[in-house]
Amino acid sequence: MASIFDFSSIKSVLRQRNFRIYEFGNVISLVGMWAQRIAVGWLAWTMTHSGTWLGVIAFADLFPTIILTPLAGILADRFDRLRMLVIFQGLAMVQAVALCALTVLDLIDIWSLLGWTIFLGTSTAFSAGIRLAVIPNLVERKHLTSAIAVNSAAFNIARFAGPAVGGVTLSLWDASAAFAFNAVSFLFFLAALLQIRLVEWEPKRQSRGSLFSDAAEALRYVRSHRGIGPMLLLITALAFSVKPFLELLPGISDAVFNRGPQGLAQLAAAAGFGAVSAALWLAKRGTIVGLTHVTVASIFVSGAALLAFVATDMFWLALPFASIAGAAMSVCGNGTQTVMQSAVDGAMRGRVMSLYAVTFRGGPALGAVFMGYLSDYIGLRLSLATGGVFCFVAGVWIASQTAAIATAIEGNPE
Repeated sequence: MASIFDFSSIKSVLRQRNFRIYEFGNVISLVGMWAQRIAVGWLAWTMTHSGTWLGVIAFADLFPTIILTPLAGILADRFDRLRMLVIFQGLAMVQAVALCALTVLDLIDIWSLLGWTIFLGTSTAFSAGIRLAVIPNLVERKHLTSAIAVNSAAFNIARFAGPAVGGVTLSLWDASAAFAFNAVSFLFFLAALLQIRLVEWEPKRQSRGSLFSDAAEALRYVRSHRGIGPMLLLITALAFSVKPFLELLPGISDAVFNRGPQGLAQLAAAAGFGAVSAALWLAKRGTIVGLTHVTVASIFVSGAALLAFVATDMFWLALPFASIAGAAMSVCGNGTQTVMQSAVDGAMRGRVMSLYAVTFRGGPALGAVFMGYLSDYIGLRLSLATGGVFCFVAGVWIASQTAAIATAIEGNPE
């Protein structure tokens, strides 16, 4: 058995030049993104003190994924993934600059915040599926499992560091500082994208049918695959029932724990710390064997941690529960992505992984609106508790199929 201090699989994948440069720029940009998300959530809360508005802002950011990401997946299978990523990240930088300017000039209100959040959600909807599809093109195939896990670790490192940056900027200045930091962080990612070259080890798509026929082909492929289809349902359940608690943290910090922006940053950082710890463990693990069972088990841990989080009145106890929830969500999300990336046909990768992005980002959009609206009537705690219960119910159904899913995905692991 490998030592817990054996990080050889992580070191090996980071020796891949293109992947290393990509992740350097990626993690800086993601720190900026999380700092901005903290600022946007706090700004929305202070302007409205409404759980419904928190849900609406989260919906505006995440829901475009449901409509547009499938189109991004089709484009990723047809055109230059790197070039498209540069374009859409550039548009996201424009949004950060605009929010910074509006805040500095004291022209920001909830409606302009909503409008620019929709703009960001639209550009992110296109880039999300492309980002997932491009990772396998940055490494040799033998490093794929570790590359996916390291990429997830980078995301969660940013989820840990970004809220800390956001909390500091909100405490010392205001939301405009977080928006400015995010705008500058995009420059590092764009510079990295311009320096890398894709490693093409999978076949290019030759078909040039209509967009509708391409999308229909992806849906048929997922529906007929005994492993990928159920795993998509698993991540959908998690995304709808547990992940929305991250979008509602501004209200929880202020209304439940009376901790303000500092408490918001601490709760978000705690969830990020758990997530990055789990992602690093998966990256060190370096194999797909047994990952299906681990992923399915994590959905139960996610639900239990969420229920424990909303049950306590003590802030110091809520922090470790937030961390456990973050770790379990990371295992579930990263595990699902890894097994799907390993099992999917290369010519279908962009479209299938765009469906993953739809569920992983679109689910929280719907869940945040539902739970945010519900919280205005029954409170944030009870609203989030309904998500924990739903998570358990969905987990029971998925667990009954775990053996068949594992056989379909891990039957002949590479």
